[in-house]
Amino acid sequence: MNPGLVVGIDIGGTKIAVGVADMEGRLLKTHRCKSHEERGPDPMVADAVSMVKKALEEVGGPKARPLFAGIACPGPLDQKKGIVLSTPNMTNWENYPVVARVEEALGIEARLENDANAAGLGEALYGAGSGKEFVAYFTVSTGVGGGFVENGKVLHGAQGNAAEFGHTVVVPVGGDICGCGGAGHVESYASGTAIQRRARERLRKGAQSLVRDLVDVDEVTTRELAIAARKRDPFALSCFEEAGFFLGLGIVNVIQMFNPNIVILGGGVTNVGSLLFKPVQRTVNERVMKDYQGSFTIEKAKLGDHVGVRGAIGVALNALAGKGKRQ
Repeated sequence: MNPGLVVGIDIGGTKIAVGVADMEGRLLKTHRCKSHEERGPDPMVADAVSMVKKALEEVGGPKARPLFAGIACPGPLDQKKGIVLSTPNMTNWENYPVVARVEEALGIEARLENDANAAGLGEALYGAGSGKEFVAYFTVSTGVGGGFVENGKVLHGAQGNAAEFGHTVVVPVGGDICGCGGAGHVESYASGTAIQRRARERLRKGAQSLVRDLVDVDEVTTRELAIAARKRDPFALSCFEEAGFFLGLGIVNVIQMFNPNIVILGGGVTNVGSLLFKPVQRTVNERVMKDYQGSFTIEKAKLGDHVGVRGAIGVALNALAGKGKRQ
């Protein structure tokens, strides 16, 4: 056994990524593949395990065996039981015992974490939040997820579902329906899904934009909107202004509830850069209480595609540290 290795596994609807790290969290080797989620959970876990074994051999030889594995997976989850309760973007994962499957295949203990929490932990430990005590993380992608990390530990709450920042209410009456079934949530207005949906609705009603020259109205995504916005197209700019406004409101709520040192924004939608960040920062500056001004920064995530794996590695190291304290 190599006593200096831990494993991180990041399972999602688009890709599966794994990494091997040392006890300082330094990433030594990674592998990734497409999820092909329509196959169901067992083949996906088998792919992850196969890549882990390959990475371990590349790092430490054929006898390399890590101390612990962290698993990042979309939820909702039962973290204590190591079960994925359900997930809308992966087929047949209902009540799936992912921890038991990984432990059986690798012969080591594993710990499960919500993917947004894991990403927040990764950024807090190794990315934009490194060295900060209180880190709030938003992932802005198909939906809007969140996580809060205090002194390197994820805040879970009573049922393990704390920091669902995307489901804070920013339009209390008559708001758009959210994917969760609620209404008026940050996710209803600031996710990639919401941005494109609201843009298509306005275009169908006759709004004029350069995006009409790029794709059919029903195929407009944040990609085309960003292209048009960088050409100063008023319609496309307004789409990101609106999303940034509502995301900014959500951030204000989080700042005034949790008082973080830093708010980190990750996820694919944030790749549009200042198109989103400028209205976010403006909204926060205008709306946050004076007592909080100057006490935080809003920054882009730094870990990129490795954020899930790095977070899962952090989960493994935190679990090992917790075991050591109990012994």
